[in-house]
Amino acid sequence: MGRLHVVTAFLGLLGATVSTDAEAEVLATCGASAGKTYFVDMDASWRNDRISRGSLTFTRDARGNVNVLFKDALSGPVDAAADGAETLLLHLSADRRDFMLVVVYERTGVAETYNVITGAGGLRQVLWTTSRPRGSVFPKVAAFRAVCD
Repeated sequence: MGRLHVVTAFLGLLGATVSTDAEAEVLATCGASAGKTYFVDMDASWRNDRISRGSLTFTRDARGNVNVLFKDALSGPVDAAADGAETLLLHLSADRRDFMLVVVYERTGVAETYNVITGAGGLRQVLWTTSRPRGSVFPKVAAFRAVCD
């Protein structure tokens, strides 16, 4: 097999394994988050916390893989999967409006849970947590809520 065929085969394989944002279904987009955080290395107490210029976007590709794209005041969109996270979809309602997933960053020990639910009045929101061990950036445990589309 010539070099051109090897390169073409490799690029074909690469294209088959990488999904683009255009292929992904957006399950939910959520705005600013507010909640409580327990900062381990600061004063070791619960504090009000906000991510006022943040957002969360949940996607699902054609193969059923879920992902979280998040941004805050300090960074543009960060792709959890591209950042090394593994995601596990625990629940997805038939209408795809309600779902729950767990995101784990094995390299850093950070774990997150996201529960997108629709309330009785139709308000869609995400209740989410993050747990960061000592040795990570801002070791903490936090619980947040944000309104979704």
